[in-house]
Amino acid sequence: MVTYSSFVVIALYVAITILISYLVNKRYSNGGDFSTGGKQFGWFTAGVSILATYISAMTFVGMPGWVYSSGMEAMSIHLNYPIVIFFTVIFFVPVFYKLGLTSIYEYLEHRFGVYARTINSIVFIVVQCISAGVILYAVALILVQVLPISISEAIIYISIFTACYTYAGGISTVIWTDMLQSAVLVAGSIAIFAILMTEINAADYLSRDHLNIINLDFDLGVDTTLWAGVVAVSFLHLSVYGTNQLIIQRTLATRCEKTAQKSMLLCGYGAFFVYLFFAVLGVLLSVFYQDQSFENSNEVILDFVFNHTNPIVVGLIISALAAAAMST
Repeated sequence: MVTYSSFVVIALYVAITILISYLVNKRYSNGGDFSTGGKQFGWFTAGVSILATYISAMTFVGMPGWVYSSGMEAMSIHLNYPIVIFFTVIFFVPVFYKLGLTSIYEYLEHRFGVYARTINSIVFIVVQCISAGVILYAVALILVQVLPISISEAIIYISIFTACYTYAGGISTVIWTDMLQSAVLVAGSIAIFAILMTEINAADYLSRDHLNIINLDFDLGVDTTLWAGVVAVSFLHLSVYGTNQLIIQRTLATRCEKTAQKSMLLCGYGAFFVYLFFAVLGVLLSVFYQDQSFENSNEVILDFVFNHTNPIVVGLIISALAAAAMST
């Protein structure tokens, strides 16, 4: 249910984001500060910002939906985090930080020349445009359900708003707005969890199939096995945490190398518990709907939000989804 209260919550979120951008813009103005924020961020602030970047709107919608259809085995792809974060903190972060980089692609130029930097920068931009397009489209599909705008208009508005507050204060604005966006995302998620817990008696309906995380099947056609998570996806996550400009740039904005490493530890291990929380939401939704069939399992959490929560929660969730998209 969408009412006036929902729009008030959304407007409040937008207003606070603009205020943060304005305040940060007054403090930071030169080029170095724009890229590194004056290297004045602590491990917690930077770590939360990295986490907010990694947790997208697709995570908010997709993880509960995946668990709804496949069970907790979907968590197996995140069991590699201890290994991945160890390698990232020990081998990647110190190298980038000691070189005083503002972009990880500077490292490629130092090591392999300008062509390596240029080619990889172009590939990164293309990939991010595709990724951002998918995320923006997913959020736009939700916004058009509650706002009198088209999908194209929703994408344009979100893009312009994000670009403006980022340009206003650089990485400092991004990191501080990430803090706000993380708070909104957490509040929205907890609200859904609390409502679900009041609506169901999980103990009466949970089965072993709902809670089984480990799948030791050697079938290569199954994407939720332990082997897929620990072996195959480890390389994916290593590239995400160790060589992704969006993540590494935030560690480079910290006060010192140790702080950068701590921020990465917070992000990496925090991400596991964030995904676990969204997986639990998927299990609770499965219990709530009694495994009702959906044409697309990603719709399940949105169906619950729009049809089984109050208007304030709806506004909070819409803000959370927009926040997750803008942060990413």
